Amino acid sequence: MPKMFSSPESQENGQFPETYVTLTDEAERSLCCTVEYSIELDNQEYVMLLPVDLPIEIFTWTQGDSDQVPVGDEMEIDRIFDTAKVVLEEQN
Repeated sequence: MPKMFSSPESQENGQFPETYVTLTDEAERSLCCTVEYSIELDNQEYVMLLPVDLPIEIFTWTQGDSDQVPVGDEMEIDRIFDTAKVVLEEQN
């Protein structure tokens, strides 16, 4: 049975604190997650977790072209990463 540990983070900049949960399996492998939603049903709490370290992929395409091409050049990724990070933070 996996073990679960939680640790609420402090509130910053008027945003609600996130709760982090670390799941650990029988082989002592761990996965850190944020609690996205929680509900209580029949005196039991259920949570939807999202792993903290999700990989992302950055694609490019030209106007009118539906084909997406992954960006593989490290220098190009470095140039656009800050903008991509801001966009992703706005979506959360």
